[in-house]
Amino acid sequence: MILTPWRWPLRRQISALGLMALVTVVLATVLALQSLRQTETARVTEALRQLNHTLGQLVKRYAYVHASFSERHMTDPLSSGDEQFLHSLTEATLAGAPGIEGGFFSVQNGQLLGYAYPTYQGTGPETDIPSDVDSATDSAERNSSL
Repeated sequence: MILTPWRWPLRRQISALGLMALVTVVLATVLALQSLRQTETARVTEALRQLNHTLGQLVKRYAYVHASFSERHMTDPLSSGDEQFLHSLTEATLAGAPGIEGGFFSVQNGQLLGYAYPTYQGTGPETDIPSDVDSATDSAERNSSL
């Protein structure tokens, strides 16, 4: 005689129920991990999109300033190393981009000029260039000389 599931002995029903619970937990764990990966990927993608957008704004603003200086036959701020002007330009551009800091790298003198971090959460303005930025500028300098 073949027993149908609702006619199984209680011990077998509990075992089947335990097996279904285990499969459910495993599937939920896999789904949670997959969701976490997608969330992390989405965060990184959004951060890169925001960074590229902000960089594009900075490039456009500098191009406008550069063209204006060229029309007047003046040395552009990056070539002359006008730290204060470049800082103002960077600060105005990055003010609407929380968590982004930056400036202009001068290939001529190997320095980061116009550094600003207008959305810094600490007390007072952030003026110290982080050490990881220094290593990035060293790398940029080596690559620009190739």
